Amino acid sequence: MIKFSVCYLNNYIEKPNFGWAFLFGIVWGNLTTHRYLCYDGTTKESEGRAMLENGQELYLELKDQEWEFTYTDHDRQVARAVVFDDAGYFYFVRVQRDDDFGKAELIETSGGGVEAGEDLTTAILRELREELGAEAEIVGKIGVVSDYYNLIHRHNINHYYLCRLISLGERNLTEMEQNDFHLSTIRLDFADAVADYKRCATTPLGRLICQRELPVLLRAGEMVKAFLHNS
Repeated sequence: MIKFSVCYLNNYIEKPNFGWAFLFGIVWGNLTTHRYLCYDGTTKESEGRAMLENGQELYLELKDQEWEFTYTDHDRQVARAVVFDDAGYFYFVRVQRDDDFGKAELIETSGGGVEAGEDLTTAILRELREELGAEAEIVGKIGVVSDYYNLIHRHNINHYYLCRLISLGERNLTEMEQNDFHLSTIRLDFADAVADYKRCATTPLGRLICQRELPVLLRAGEMVKAFLHNS
């Protein structure tokens, strides 16, 4: 596993459109951008390429630039999945919420907290059944993203998996997911998914989710292309 500094990822984020001025130091294989700028002014092309060539997991450490940090009182282990089908489409949850984080329409990967006694793979398959009504198989682990929600004093350790959809059925949402978050399922191709993350990054919570999940989606896109090519 390779740890990267927080950096720009050109061509996917138009930096002037966002209230935060960074994305992440990853070079994405066949994509057009092969150079990225880190806080210290250096570029690290070779490290990013080596990560992809060696098939190593993504690891990102992020800060919450939207709310002031005061303290953290709990860590939350979270299992999340980028779900795709054999036609190359991706499945997400649409969230519409209006709470302490503000009013926001969001796109997010399916997932949630790991329950007592669960391992990560059991947790993600359970979350997919509950939120998407999906039966899926785990193709591999994308990586881990550490981020913070300063507003609620929480540190999130997000474990991301790539999962292939087998079937869709009935969802089993909690009352909060139905009435407060208004969760629905959306199916998008890769380009539309990238665009939707950027579109939803106009609110503080939307920016936090985008900075965490867009790099994961980009990495997943490369993995899906390789998987479908070899299938």
